[in-house]
Amino acid sequence: MTWGVIYGWCALWLNLAVFSCDAEEN
Repeated sequence: MTWGVIYGWCALWLNLAVFSCDAEEN
């Protein structure tokens, strides 16, 4: 795996986590 792929997955999971938190609050 390349750093680009790792960074991409991390960014994806962070976005999903933030979206889930926002959805639960609203």
